[in-house]
Amino acid sequence: MTVDPAVARAAFAERVRAWVAADVEAYLECWTDDMTITIPGRYAPIAGKDIYRKIFMQSFAWARPVDFVVHHLAVEPPVVLAEWTIAAQRSGDGVTVEWHGASACGMDDDGRIEWWREYHRGPPAPVRD
Repeated sequence: MTVDPAVARAAFAERVRAWVAADVEAYLECWTDDMTITIPGRYAPIAGKDIYRKIFMQSFAWARPVDFVVHHLAVEPPVVLAEWTIAAQRSGDGVTVEWHGASACGMDDDGRIEWWREYHRGPPAPVRD
């Protein structure tokens, strides 16, 4: 697939918007049904939107989204590369944590994510003033 760069940028912006708004359905619409996501700390990729939905819901139970800043976004079809910082407020203690990372993903022609690989500089850590 060769996603148009403008479509990729718009789709990525919608994913960011949906995550910050905690709009689960809109967020999951950004992914294909047979998506895969590889994230640090998991032995195997998460495969399929139904399984990802469960894990995604657990993450929202753990923390409320606060911010998602995309520092750099590069589109070289069919791959989209991004560097970002995400912040969330933990439910248990109210502490805001953030993590910095980068990702590579492939998208279908409609801009829905087919595969995602995520890399972190470290685990979520409390925000320091």
